[in-house]
Amino acid sequence: MKIVKVDHIAIAVKDITEALALYKDKLELEFEGREIIQGRNVEAAFLKCGELEIELVQPLMTGESAVGGFIKENGEGLYHLAFQVDDIEDAIKSLKEKQLQFKEPCPGKGAKNSRIAFLDTDCTKGVTMEFVEKIE
Repeated sequence: MKIVKVDHIAIAVKDITEALALYKDKLELEFEGREIIQGRNVEAAFLKCGELEIELVQPLMTGESAVGGFIKENGEGLYHLAFQVDDIEDAIKSLKEKQLQFKEPCPGKGAKNSRIAFLDTDCTKGVTMEFVEKIE
């Protein structure tokens, strides 16, 4: 397994429109769009900061989401660090061989037509880490 780069940093927010007023309007980061991620029950907004992407994630009002639980427990703030890999299946296999545990047994569908997997925070010193494979 090889990590290609830090793909993005996700920030959990209660109101994406309000957060965009800070990140897009005041900090002048380049806005790349918004997307509803049904499988995760969130809306995401994407901003470019050099080579790095900032992803604002807001829980949808319907149903439960990990982001909603995070905000309820911790408030708004840094949610996860995402690493891009070439092959998500290989990354999962390699990390499991190193005794790391994943939140879900198989990769899920992520934003922008990607496949994703999250490590369990019990094995990452409390840092939520996502692995992302971009699908062209």
